[in-house]
Amino acid sequence: MRTESFATPRAVRLRINIPSGDVELETADVAETTVELDADGVEDEVLIEARSRADGHEVVIDADRVGRGFPRNVSFRLRVVVPDGADVESNLASADLRARGRFGHVEANIASGDADLERVESANVNSASGDLMIREAAGDLKINTASGDVDLRSVTAGEVKVQTASGDVSVGIAKGSRLWVDAHSLAGDTSSELELEGAPAADAGPLVELRVQSMSGDIAVRRA
Repeated sequence: MRTESFATPRAVRLRINIPSGDVELETADVAETTVELDADGVEDEVLIEARSRADGHEVVIDADRVGRGFPRNVSFRLRVVVPDGADVESNLASADLRARGRFGHVEANIASGDADLERVESANVNSASGDLMIREAAGDLKINTASGDVDLRSVTAGEVKVQTASGDVSVGIAKGSRLWVDAHSLAGDTSSELELEGAPAADAGPLVELRVQSMSGDIAVRRA
C-alpha cells in the first residue's frame, strides 16, 4: 500500500488515469488531499504528485505513463480523500468509479466500468458499457453511453443531455424545479410523471432543460 498526502488549502482538481480496478473518491472538510494506492506491488511505478496552479492545486494519479511495463493482470485499488467541491478529470478503462461527497465538475471517460457519483455541480461522462448513477446534480450534465444504463436521481437545474444506444434512462426532477423536456426512443418505451412537450411553466424555480435520445432503451422521467 502506498500513501501520499498533500497540503491543498485552495481549490483542488484531481486528474486520474487508471486502467482497471476500483477508484473510490471522498470529499471532506479538510485542507489536504490523501491518496491511498494498492497496485499488486507496482504502486511506486505510478505517478502521484501535486502541482500548484494559479487557481489552486492539481493532484495527479497517472498509471498510464508506465502502463506498458505493468503485468496484464494488475488491479489498481485507489482511494482519494479531497476537500469539498473538488473537480475531477478521470480516464478509466475497466475501473469502477465511486465518488462520495460534494464535487464540483466531474469529467469521466470510462470503457466498461460503472460510475456512482453522489453530488456534483456539473458533469460530462462518456461510457461504453458501464452503468452511470448520479444521485444529485445541481447544473449542466452531458452523458453519452452505448449499452450502459443512466440513472439521474435528482436534477435541480441546468441543461441535461443524455444520448444512449441500448441503455435505459431514468431522470428525477427535483421538487420545485421547472422542466422543459424533449425525449425520444426509437424502439424503447417513454414514460413521464411530468409534461413531456411544450414550454416550461412560468412559475418561479430553477429550470431543467432535458434532452434525451435513445435507440432501443427505455426513458422514464419522474419527480424526485
